[in-house]
Amino acid sequence: MRKLVTLLPFLFVFMAAPPTTAVDSAPRDRESIRAALDARKIAFEEIPSGDGSLLVVPAMGARLIGVFLDGSNAFWVHPDFTEPAGFGGGGERTWLAPEGHEKGFFFSNEGQWKKPESLDPGRYEPTTPSVAGAHSWATDVDTTVADGTRYRLRVTREIGPAPNPFDGSPDAAPLKKSLRFVGGVVRNRLKNLESRTLDREIGIWSIAVGKPDATIIVPVRPREAGDAYRDAYYERPLPGRLVEKAGALAFRADGPPRTKFGVPPSRCRGLVASVGPVSGAVWQLVVNRFAVDPDGVYVDRPRGLPDANGDAAQVYNAPEAGALNFFEMEAHAPAVVLKPQGEQEHAVEVLVFRGPKGSILEAATRLLHVPVAELPLPDGP
Repeated sequence: MRKLVTLLPFLFVFMAAPPTTAVDSAPRDRESIRAALDARKIAFEEIPSGDGSLLVVPAMGARLIGVFLDGSNAFWVHPDFTEPAGFGGGGERTWLAPEGHEKGFFFSNEGQWKKPESLDPGRYEPTTPSVAGAHSWATDVDTTVADGTRYRLRVTREIGPAPNPFDGSPDAAPLKKSLRFVGGVVRNRLKNLESRTLDREIGIWSIAVGKPDATIIVPVRPREAGDAYRDAYYERPLPGRLVEKAGALAFRADGPPRTKFGVPPSRCRGLVASVGPVSGAVWQLVVNRFAVDPDGVYVDRPRGLPDANGDAAQVYNAPEAGALNFFEMEAHAPAVVLKPQGEQEHAVEVLVFRGPKGSILEAATRLLHVPVAELPLPDGP
């Protein structure tokens, strides 16, 4: 299904910290999101996938604003996502790393946060996708980072349906029958438009925004040396909220304070997931799968670790409460050498399942290779 609406010119600024006024409800279902976009005459495209659909808004950074099952969104979306304060807020987006420190794209050296407008919302125009069934958009980014270095880049987002990972597995047939599924593949591409070579300076980065209450699970390799994880980005997690157990880091995302932790590439297995109840006895599993180079250079790291390699996966928890509280599951690509006109691709699978709690925990255990039932999980039937 594909819908095109005449797009009026917009000039929007998405605030780093949206207003904390109480909001009674957020646009969490397909019909209210489509209606809000129609009311503002903002174009969108909807792509069928599995038992649901993927909804992309090119004018909002080509965000995957909705992943729908049974009409409801697996992602968090800002209550006023079509208004200036929340434009583009939520869903899944492409970011550039590093966010902070001396070459930060978003933080100045004085700690002030500002989003590069040429990246988000950008001016994403349709391009030719590389695979059948996908849709693709690109924007040219011209921005200056914290130390004054200017970068000219092209960011492409290609989005298409993902197959159910339990297809073709006879032993998983009963499990598959008990679950509903929708999935997407987001191919993020970064192209160097400069006349100089970029030597492992920039990392492309996919961020999916979820709704509490949930447990975020990051499967990890055994620790041999170095940090188990890094949590010095903002406030450290409250005691007991982040634990390592049964081969995974488990974080309860159920409200403030503002926290973030990251997993170095030597430990990261290229999986970040969220598990929790969504309605009645229905539970939801969201899995992000992506490639990790254990020996790669990753450029996003806490400011207090100037000489450390960065993180391959990160989890962020927002400081607001109520309808404005969300969490982020973040998947990084390594920074590579990009010659002039050189391009890098970083693909992330976004897999969403809904069903009874027992089936969701079994699916999570199979996909994450972690005994999920042994981890601290939200309350729910």
